[in-house]
Amino acid sequence: MKLLTIDEVCEILRVSKPTGYNLIHSEGFPKIKLGRAWRVEEELLNRWVREKIINEAS
Repeated sequence: MKLLTIDEVCEILRVSKPTGYNLIHSEGFPKIKLGRAWRVEEELLNRWVREKIINEAS
């Protein structure tokens, strides 16, 4: 299991940091809070993106 930082999520999704934080705080986004820091499990992020693609195609 690989936990990603917000910077890594932004880099993978190619979004700005403010957009990344908006995603982190949105309902349904796969995140976990460790202390004061948010982390995203890489495989769950991949699944979330695939679900978004499928829903947009419908």
